[in-house]
Amino acid sequence: MKKTALFTLILLLSNSSIWAQLNLVFETKSSQINDEIAQQINEAYLNLKNGDELLINVLSSKEIKKLKDEDKIGFSRSRCNKIIDYCKSALTIHPLNIQYIFKPLAPPEKVISSTNKAYRSFTNRSGIYNLVIYRPETYIPSGTLDTSRLKSKTTTIKKSKEEYIYGEFIKIRIPENSFDCSCEKIEFELKEYFSITDILLSGLTTRSDDKILETGGMLYLSAFCNGKSITLKNKIDIHWLDRIEVSNFKAFIGVNSRSMINWRLDKDINLVNPVLNEEFEMDEEEFNEIDKIFISTNKLGWINADKFMESEDNTNLTVRVNKTSPEVCVRLIFKENKTILPGYFTNHDKTILEFNKIPNGKKSSLLVYEFINKTTIKWTIADLTTGDDPVIENLTLKESTLDEFKKSTKLLW
Repeated sequence: MKKTALFTLILLLSNSSIWAQLNLVFETKSSQINDEIAQQINEAYLNLKNGDELLINVLSSKEIKKLKDEDKIGFSRSRCNKIIDYCKSALTIHPLNIQYIFKPLAPPEKVISSTNKAYRSFTNRSGIYNLVIYRPETYIPSGTLDTSRLKSKTTTIKKSKEEYIYGEFIKIRIPENSFDCSCEKIEFELKEYFSITDILLSGLTTRSDDKILETGGMLYLSAFCNGKSITLKNKIDIHWLDRIEVSNFKAFIGVNSRSMINWRLDKDINLVNPVLNEEFEMDEEEFNEIDKIFISTNKLGWINADKFMESEDNTNLTVRVNKTSPEVCVRLIFKENKTILPGYFTNHDKTILEFNKIPNGKKSSLLVYEFINKTTIKWTIADLTTGDDPVIENLTLKESTLDEFKKSTKLLW
């Protein structure tokens, strides 16, 4: 007679952490992983927080009472081995993150010493096997930063002269003698990342540590004297050309972290309302356009005008992909906000990714893409609403030209 598998997931509080316990009920005298037990293991592991452990008990309380000792030993060992094989193949859990827990059937008869028979009998005792599965804390971001796919605008300027540099989305005013160098002629480089396509192709995202950002545009600024990088000693003014709702926007700098750019709030950079700031110089036309972003800074490098996205109702999303190259990018794009979030691998084979603490109920696009060469790309896109499906899988990447990819992704914002 078969038993119906029962699923019990208990959260245990300890002094060090919160961990989960899963009590599995197998069919009578069976070690087979059926669909119901597989689903229970999947849900328990995927709901586990990174850095926590899952204790799996493989014998029911009724089995512990009724089975003979040799059956308890045999079935618990066999079931643990089956679960280990399943976890390695289906969940791609590394063997180092799975451990046996051994519970002796009987305590030692007397005090154990290294010289008496009790010690030898203790080490040879039989018992029930259970498992502990550890979920690693380390997140590995998908994709890498690659700014080579976007051409920069390089302009030769004079150090002793006030200069204006015009990009596609911004204008920069550089006061005279702003650079700390001996050169009169300076090469100034500008890269603008405002379109979703340019952001995606370069591997950029809108993350500030564990916080989500909505971007108003990203920049990379650099300057060179005789081929050597130089810094600013005075502030330059950066003027966004497009109108934007400027409330709650702040200035961020980009820090290279694990081959990605992490945006950090920088209170030293002034994101100003020019009408209220007499030191900000602008012409009459600019003065009348106060619904634009103005930044005053003495820093070069990565600069971003962003605002934090606040949400009290959050959810998680797990994505499973086929084994791919290390260059695969997985991104979650919010359609109503200019937000691009990176997926983080959570297993050694890089087939399971997570998006944690994302707003619930957001209409989004899940984009998975992998560059083949300079003109060819494999990719797929899936529309979803966050919170509806906790796991997305069975994604198939199709090959296309890079131009086709650009045409499709530019419609996402």
